[in-house]
Amino acid sequence: MFPKKIHFTCKDQDMFDNNACFRECFNKYTEMYKDYTIKIYFDNDIYQIIQEHFPDDYDFIKNVKGVVLADTFRYLILYLEGGIYSDLDCDPIIHIEQLYNNVHFHGDINNNYYIYPTNRKLINNKWDFYNNECSHCKFINNTDTDVDIERYECLGHKYVLDNTNIIIGQENFKIDTDNPYNNSRLCQWFIIATPRQYVFLNCYKACIINLKKNYVYLKELKETNKMEYFSEVLNNTGPLLFTKIINNCLPNNSVSILPVDFFCCGSGSDDENFQQLSKNSYIKHLFNSSWL
Repeated sequence: MFPKKIHFTCKDQDMFDNNACFRECFNKYTEMYKDYTIKIYFDNDIYQIIQEHFPDDYDFIKNVKGVVLADTFRYLILYLEGGIYSDLDCDPIIHIEQLYNNVHFHGDINNNYYIYPTNRKLINNKWDFYNNECSHCKFINNTDTDVDIERYECLGHKYVLDNTNIIIGQENFKIDTDNPYNNSRLCQWFIIATPRQYVFLNCYKACIINLKKNYVYLKELKETNKMEYFSEVLNNTGPLLFTKIINNCLPNNSVSILPVDFFCCGSGSDDENFQQLSKNSYIKHLFNSSWL
């Protein structure tokens, strides 16, 4: 269904060689995905691909560097080739093809598959990685337990269907911003797609437009105000731009948006549930933040 390709980006070979996190994650991918084509695109590779496919953008983009270039390219390569885009600081936990075939369940760490109402104080917050009750569950009479809490049994979810063309994870790492998409952010450090999905072409074009207007300002911010730079990158090329464009194409039954623990567990948040892996975690984002 999805091309057996994994795409990474990195500034150059030296940056890759000098980053232990990148090397370790990349090696795990190559061990886990032996039948996949896996490639790291360095900046010069990116410039050449853009020159080939969008030559009108080349004179501008050849002077763009850093995370905004990586953001722009991830959308383009998914549009052109499909497959998996992954940041190099994503640690693969479970082979992604299990996601395509498995039925997944919400539930506690003992795999009892219970969902707890949001207004109920949990005995252990690690039991549930979800902010809301399961949409596919049934109430269980709790006479069979000494634990006095309401319970719902998850009936299971098939997240990838025959017509699924894009797979994205929810993200719950928030920043202070007035952007209306901040509270429903989607992860773009790990994305799966079939080729020629126009939402990614729209993302690429939006990045080019924003960078032509704001790239000089972004470079100045990087030197003077790191937090403001972080926020502006999210808006111009990163997850907030991505979330906005994905939302503009919804509802769309070919887009599968997964709960936060599938792709977005990692160290980038003070939220304990965001940091912990669950039985549904396919990657752990190590949040290396080398771009800062």
